[in-house]
Amino acid sequence: MTYNDVVSLGDAHLLPVVTELFGLEGYEIQLIPAHDGGRNVVYTCEKEGTDAKILRIAFLPDRNREDFLAEVEYIRYLFEHGGSVSDVVCSRKGNLLEEITYQNHTFYICLFKKAKGKLLVENNYRYREGVPLSEYFYNCGKTLGKLHHISKEYTPVHRRYSFFDKYNAEYINKLIPDSFSLIKKKLVELLNTLEGLDTNSQLPLFIQVCDMENIVDYFEVMQNSGEEPRSDEVMSYIIKCLEDDIPYKGFFHDIYLFEEPFEYEERNI
Repeated sequence: MTYNDVVSLGDAHLLPVVTELFGLEGYEIQLIPAHDGGRNVVYTCEKEGTDAKILRIAFLPDRNREDFLAEVEYIRYLFEHGGSVSDVVCSRKGNLLEEITYQNHTFYICLFKKAKGKLLVENNYRYREGVPLSEYFYNCGKTLGKLHHISKEYTPVHRRYSFFDKYNAEYINKLIPDSFSLIKKKLVELLNTLEGLDTNSQLPLFIQVCDMENIVDYFEVMQNSGEEPRSDEVMSYIIKCLEDDIPYKGFFHDIYLFEEPFEYEERNI
């Protein structure tokens, strides 16, 4: 089932059930346009006099109930212990996660309080007026540090899959086309380096690990939707940075252009 299939089912079949499950009667529910690589169908839920909420419908078969429970239980724990996260809203049944089956397909439903503020990209990568961008990075680091501190005491009821359960040489070799032989080699080398490390962080390396996650996710989305493999300008940029060992997402390299940030010429497969 594709993203568009789920959107088509939404109004007639899914949203009425979800509305009853989570008490969303009277809310205006609007679809949020999907972004590249998105894995869920997401809606804003707004009603005068109440906090806005975000509804997420997960439909891909790459995660199971335990994976979703692990996620929402962890978010609830962080919120209850002072973490800067959007709280999970329980259903009328008192559940953090609800499951709907329609036409033999399972959908996992979560509702969150809508976070305040806006994305940095929505402000042309500028921080608040009169405040240097360095304060943004400082505040991000402070927030992440607090989340890390809180997480040290967390004992999960449901555990998510291990990073290396998904990111391993066998899966990468199967997922990414052979025409990307160099990036496949680089990703395997990166995995080998990562497996030998302590989990205390080295920033350039972990930026590369995030790039690896983006690459794997990109090809997974195409595979799950039945698309032919391709590499657009954004993905080509990430691949080029990894292939040529360009650190820090190319911020300090000639590859980065202010006019076309994080883009490189599209790759043919």
